Amino acid sequence: MELKIGEKYTTFDISSFMACTVKREIVIKNKIDGKYVFALKGKRKQFYLSRTERENKSLAIFEGHDLDLICDGDYTIVNANGTTCRSFSGNALLNFVGTVDFVKDWIENKNLNPDLDKGIIVANEDPSKENNELMVYPEIAEVRGHAVADRILNRQMVTA
Repeated sequence: MELKIGEKYTTFDISSFMACTVKREIVIKNKIDGKYVFALKGKRKQFYLSRTERENKSLAIFEGHDLDLICDGDYTIVNANGTTCRSFSGNALLNFVGTVDFVKDWIENKNLNPDLDKGIIVANEDPSKENNELMVYPEIAEVRGHAVADRILNRQMVTA
């Protein structure tokens, strides 16, 4: 995966803190010893984009900022009383908002990381509803043995 210095990218990754999907809008600033140096959108502090092979499998990366593709934590839920909140799934999977076809199109045609494990990708049309997730690549996910993916797959097969 070759990134361009000065270009904007959006990454989606699984947080090691709470196992939830995290979106970062970044700008590549430099490349030092084979590691990319980036800053978050609108910030000056710089970080290394250095990843192990295992971590690289959970990183989805796309060109540009302000994408139409969003993760579950970026979805705003409006409650009956008018208050708003954001929720997230701490399930150690990449959780995106949209139909399976919409998410699959983004992964197949716009994702820059060829090492992305497609068996951990989840689509959810409406994150405000419980048990609404669908595995985007069920044929890959079913051989992984991921407990949450298995639970989603079992529910997905019953409703199909």
